[in-house]
Amino acid sequence: MNKLIIVSAFVLSTFVAVANPGQYQINQACINVGCFSGDNPATSTIEINQTAGTFVLTSNLVLSNSENGVPAILVSTLTNNSAVVIDLNGYAISHNGIANAGTHGIQVEGINSVVKVKNGMISGFQDGIHSSDGATLVIDDMVFRINRDDAVQMSRGYVSNNVFQSNNYGIYVLLGPSGAGNEQLGERVFIDSNLFLDADGSQDALNSVSETSYCKDNVIAYTDSGNLGACSLSGDNLCDASPCMVSRTIDTAKD
Repeated sequence: MNKLIIVSAFVLSTFVAVANPGQYQINQACINVGCFSGDNPATSTIEINQTAGTFVLTSNLVLSNSENGVPAILVSTLTNNSAVVIDLNGYAISHNGIANAGTHGIQVEGINSVVKVKNGMISGFQDGIHSSDGATLVIDDMVFRINRDDAVQMSRGYVSNNVFQSNNYGIYVLLGPSGAGNEQLGERVFIDSNLFLDADGSQDALNSVSETSYCKDNVIAYTDSGNLGACSLSGDNLCDASPCMVSRTIDTAKD
């Protein structure tokens, strides 16, 4: 009977592994031992260097004040064929101190790659999600709170069904090539059905967004003098209960 139980358990575990190919777990307990192949246990950063796969949180991730200058999760060595999904699975990635430069929730490196982040919260970092110029981000069903600089820094992609609350900037679009008037233009970002909240109105919902980006059905629930910037508007975008206005002035002060 014992042999039967052991064999049955082995068959079941083998079936589970095969049934979820390319899926990896991330949690607080595995940080110091390495969460999967390629993740260096000597650092507090969880390093994703696979070019494809789904990475699922199974607990909250919390960085302390002593863990500064590094991201919680680093997506690196991406190629043109990369397709990585980070599913927070209802959990949060947070920093419980004062995050300084380089202390990001998720940092994405690589050009012409696609990374999707969904279903959770990122709070208390310098940038919630910080990507290099040329990476494509798909961000869905997330909450970004009290990140000291950008909730999201990106150059292209799709941002939908998220909540941005009390960050410095909600979405900061990296500057692209110069336009006809020598102004710097952001890359193309689709910004759809997001909610921006801030008690004192100091959060800039969008920054450095040009008419090459598109905004649809977003709500800024406070007075924001920048509204949705130079974003090309469609649908019902509301800014402090009124239709959003378009400004063709692009803030280029930030690097």
